[in-house]
Amino acid sequence: MIGTRTRLSLAGGRIDFGEFRVKLLTSIVAIAAIDVLEVFMNFGLASGREPAWIVGILIAFVPAALVLAIVNRISLGDHG
Repeated sequence: MIGTRTRLSLAGGRIDFGEFRVKLLTSIVAIAAIDVLEVFMNFGLASGREPAWIVGILIAFVPAALVLAIVNRISLGDHG
C-alpha cells in the first residue's frame, strides 16, 4: 500500500505527497486570483455573470486550500 508519506524529488528537494497537494492547490488559487484580477481590469468587457462566477470559483478554492493545509499539518503530527 502506498501511503501519503511517499517522497517526491522536485527541483533538488524532497517533498511528501501531502505537501505536494497543498502546493498544487495553492498554485491553482494563485492562478484563479490572477484570473479575477484580469476580469476586474477589463470589467467593461465582461458579461453580467462572468465576474460573479469567477469570484465564486476563487472563494471555493481558498477554503479548500486552507482545509487541505490544516489536515496535512494535523496528519504530520510530531513529524512536521
